[in-house]
Formats: sequence, structure tokens, C-alpha cells
Amino acid sequence: MRPVRVLGGFFLRFLLVFVLLMAPWPGVSEAYAVFFRAGGNFLFSSFGSEGRVRFLPLSDGDPGEDTEVVLVNRRTGAQISIAGGSRLQGFKPTAFVLALILATPIPWSRRWRAAVFGLILVNAYVALRVTLFLLAAFSGDSALALFSPGPICGTILDFLYWVFVVSFAGWLVVPLPIWALVSFRRSDWPTILQRPTPKSRTG
Repeated sequence: MRPVRVLGGFFLRFLLVFVLLMAPWPGVSEAYAVFFRAGGNFLFSSFGSEGRVRFLPLSDGDPGEDTEVVLVNRRTGAQISIAGGSRLQGFKPTAFVLALILATPIPWSRRWRAAVFGLILVNAYVALRVTLFLLAAFSGDSALALFSPGPICGTILDFLYWVFVVSFAGWLVVPLPIWALVSFRRSDWPTILQRPTPKSRTG
């Protein structure tokens, strides 16, 4: 019964940590939104030679929308603004990875180390999601477009955009390999799933 007990304990710890991280703690969402916008402005203020991107605070959007992304084609002068939420695009996958790591039955010294590397990798993944979003926004036939990817590349871009940015899998499924990569060693599985040794009986 040890594997069932271990997996059950892991699942309960994961739910507890994830719920705690996703709870509406005062100031947490606002602080992450500031971090998300600062990172976006640092990485993507110039998108190619003619694209410009600004991540601005949004206070009057729909619930869950805290960021306005302003995209400009400096060659044509075209500009659009898109409202979005840092919680869905960045905070949810981050909380998901952290909850998985902190619930994993490995020594705490390794959990903290895994959490540090997990945060680095999940933020790189969030940057990838934003990159795909910007590539999709700056492509096509509109005045904002910086390039035309062609039918094959356009189909691939649309598929990647749907999988990583729009779909449920974007924040739920993809972080799983990050958790596995930073948390486990090959030698962990026999220890985690081992059955207790039966006690010998004496006559």
C-alpha cells in the first residue's frame, strides 16, 4: 500500500499548496502583475527592427485583466491595444510548478533547490508564451503586421499559439516536464515507491 499512500499524500499536499498560492492574498496579484509588466517591457520593448511593445497597467478592464499590451508598427504607424491578465499567462503556471515541487516527497534541501531552478524555467516558459502571442499579433495581413509567415509556417504558428497561449494545456500540462526535470533523480523512484519490508516472525 506504500505507493498508494505516497501518491495520496503528494496529491493532498499539492492541492493544499496550490490553493494557498492561488488564494486572493492582498497585494500578491498586484505585485506579480508589476513583475510581469516589468519583465515584458525589458524583454520585448523592441520587437524586431520595426515593432514596439509596451506593457501597461490596466485598472478598468474585465475581471482578471490587469495588463494592457500596446503594439506598434513603427513603419506603418499602426497601433493596437490588447487587454490581458498576468495571472493566467504567468502566475498560474508558476504556482502550478511550485505546488508540484513543494509537494514532492524528496528532502527539503532538494525541494528548495528545485524551486529555484523551477522558477527560472517556468519564467522562461512564460516568456515563450508572450513571444508566441507577439509573433501571432505581428503577423498576417493587417497594417500591424511585421512579417508574413506563409501558409505552412502560419499554420504551425497558429497551432503553437493555440496550444501554449490559448488552451488549458498552456498553463497546466506544459509545466509538468519542468517539475519532473528539476525535482527527480533516477534513484528517487525506488525509494519513493518502495514497499515496507515485512517483519520476520520468530517462533
